[in-house]
Amino acid sequence: PGQAGGAPAAGGYVIDTTENTFQAMVQTSATFPILLLLWIPTDDRLFPMARALGDAVNALNGQIQLSRIDISSNPSIAQALQVQGAPALFALIAGRPMPLLQGLPGDDELKQLTDEVIPKIIQAAAQSGVNGTAPYSGDPDSDAAKSAGATGAGVGAEQVPPEHAEAHRLAEEGDYAGAAAE
Repeated sequence: PGQAGGAPAAGGYVIDTTENTFQAMVQTSATFPILLLLWIPTDDRLFPMARALGDAVNALNGQIQLSRIDISSNPSIAQALQVQGAPALFALIAGRPMPLLQGLPGDDELKQLTDEVIPKIIQAAAQSGVNGTAPYSGDPDSDAAKSAGATGAGVGAEQVPPEHAEAHRLAEEGDYAGAAAE
């Protein structure tokens, strides 16, 4: 992802989720709605869909987040959501997954998803009291995002607010009780 001609890079309001970060991502869906894309980032048939969804989500400035899950690397998530193959699309509001699409959408379906379905997810979330703002994780087209993506680095400590630095450090070391106390 992020290479020329390859899958679009994460960034902005688009994140890549793994089995290690899945539970935390589900918990944040109580704060803001999440669009889950189960995909395979090496399958070039999925690039236009991933790009269109990422662009649509980024244009909404944090009203919704796109969480991309590579089901070839994280098969247990696909199993938990009873997904047979990629792509699959879910809305996630307050921890509840709602299936939206299984299989590759046509151009009209994709336009309907970006223009009509995503705003309806945001509206449904707001009616459930889920109307927070997703965190912004940098411009996916910036040089910094490209170099971070190339090294495989995730959200760096430089993006942790100073008042959370010690808690972040403890969590990174696996001291979750200490991090929570901090």
